[in-house]
Amino acid sequence: GSADTMRGTLKELEAIAAAVIGGVVLTGGFGTIMGIMLGAVIFGIAKEAFFYIPGVDGSFYRVFLGAVLVVAALTNENIRKRIMGSI
Repeated sequence: GSADTMRGTLKELEAIAAAVIGGVVLTGGFGTIMGIMLGAVIFGIAKEAFFYIPGVDGSFYRVFLGAVLVVAALTNENIRKRIMGSI
């Protein structure tokens, strides 16, 4: 047996993206386990479905992951500001 050093590459980014999609605020203090689980399910479905889109190269998955993370973080920040009354 041998080990593959690239096996876990960018898995931490996927975990962070799943948590943020699930509603965890990046600054801390808000979020639930159920939200994280829901975010992981949504992210997993999107991850698998992305490779079945005809005409799209699989390497664009990382671009998709970054875009989803940015949109989720911006939405998350907007919700946090509304909850805290900063808007």
